[in-house]
Amino acid sequence: MSQPATILGILKQRNALLYFIPMALSLTAVIVRVSGLAYFINKVLGKTEAIPYIGYVITMNLAAGAIFGTVGGLLLSRFESRRALQFVSVLSILQSVALAYITRHGENTPQADKMVAVWAVIIVSGIGSIPYAIDGICRNVLVKHALKDANDHGLGTNIFTSLYNFGLILSTPIVVALVPLVGFGGLFLVIALTSIFLMVTLHAMDLSHLKAIPEWDGFRKEISAGLRYTFNNAGIRLCIGLSTVITIFGFAYNVLMVTISSTMFSGTHNAFALLGLASGAGCALGTVIALRYGETHRKRCVIGCCLTGGIAQILMAMTQNIYVGEILMCCTGLGFMGSFMPLRGALATLIDNQHRTSFVIGVTFQSFFLGMSVSSTASSALAKQFGCPTVLVICGLGLTLTGIITPMLSGIEKIDKAPAKKTT
Repeated sequence: MSQPATILGILKQRNALLYFIPMALSLTAVIVRVSGLAYFINKVLGKTEAIPYIGYVITMNLAAGAIFGTVGGLLLSRFESRRALQFVSVLSILQSVALAYITRHGENTPQADKMVAVWAVIIVSGIGSIPYAIDGICRNVLVKHALKDANDHGLGTNIFTSLYNFGLILSTPIVVALVPLVGFGGLFLVIALTSIFLMVTLHAMDLSHLKAIPEWDGFRKEISAGLRYTFNNAGIRLCIGLSTVITIFGFAYNVLMVTISSTMFSGTHNAFALLGLASGAGCALGTVIALRYGETHRKRCVIGCCLTGGIAQILMAMTQNIYVGEILMCCTGLGFMGSFMPLRGALATLIDNQHRTSFVIGVTFQSFFLGMSVSSTASSALAKQFGCPTVLVICGLGLTLTGIITPMLSGIEKIDKAPAKKTT
């Protein structure tokens, strides 16, 4: 009988170290890029005018994944995930250099030209969403490819997601600290350097254990077979659907972080940094809960954290005290990540076909990006019209209701019975 996966056991593997160390830096840089763009737009346009444009830039970052995620996953099944990730890293470097140039000149131009700079970063974000979508799928596929033992896939996926949380904790303080020192241009050049480090480190990984890519059976047959594999499995179907709903209601607070800090807590110096740290700390706590209990009590984690995050958002809409706001923001981050991570871990262990891994993750990413796009666009529009407290109440009620109905969903029992199977 195989031994259960442990964090220490996974991190002793050479491939794991070569993957997770650069990934920690790279994922942090990805989040810093989005936070930096939101901070740039808020700075050049002001807290009121910036609200819809922050939503636009986040939505454009997700556009390609929301539209082409499934097709992208299918096409990526024809290539080694490591090589594909190295290729899109080159494109990400070019995007970061372009953003460095635009923001460096944009923050020092006359007010009339600042809007040109804002639209320029929105357009570059939209173009960059193509490599970003491929990047996200490759990173998740590569977790399973880097770890040879299928028993490690669920916990390995949760470790990967925890690195994202690590980035959430540090992204806001990094933006607030680096921009005064090196400017927005310098910030995006640092992001480009992390992509170079990722490319070099991935080259040293050993992926000789992977099976040869099977013959292509035609686009129509391949996508049909992939959809059947994905949606005929009740556990996979539920993980994708439930994580999308959680993203819609649980991600909005992150989109509105700059606006919440500048409107609801406008009297507090560095409210953006304080709330960002609180959110990151909550995500870290959610990660700890998921890593500790998410392998054996996934259903309980999802239900409990949905309720925690939902109630916290509703209460946050009612306060202007920064200390209470920090506590509730921490609970909001905990609720989002603590409910999201167990579903990702379950999905990783339910995928038992190497050839279909890229496709299923492509479907997952398309639904995830759609959820984030809906969340960012709708929350920005509603915040502009009705204010951030209204959006927090709506999202809080949605997340709370999700936690209440989760035990009644068909297939929910499968996320607690997601054994690691042999890879075929």
